Amino acid sequence: MYMQKTKLIPIILMAVAISFRTTGTGAVDIHSHNVLPTFVEYLESKGASLDETFPLPHWDVESHLTFMDSAGIETAMLSMPAPQPYFGNIEETKRIIRQYNEASAATW
Repeated sequence: MYMQKTKLIPIILMAVAISFRTTGTGAVDIHSHNVLPTFVEYLESKGASLDETFPLPHWDVESHLTFMDSAGIETAMLSMPAPQPYFGNIEETKRIIRQYNEASAATW
């Protein structure tokens, strides 16, 4: 039963996004990343800034909002980009993620 419900979640999210788009109120971007400079600095300090084989892009609120407007996106759900900040120390990882979340909240 659980598997059946989890398979429905992407379909439901897509239906919500389509309904927003067709009603003229804007799309919902459910996969978007905010790349904070402090996170990039942290990755660089760990030698992990290219772990995904490419550098993380420059990101700022104004550019993101401009892109959203041009693409008809009303809402974006932001999350931390890869790579994830675990380098063998769980307490450090918790601290970095907490700082990321707080900085993200303060950005808006």
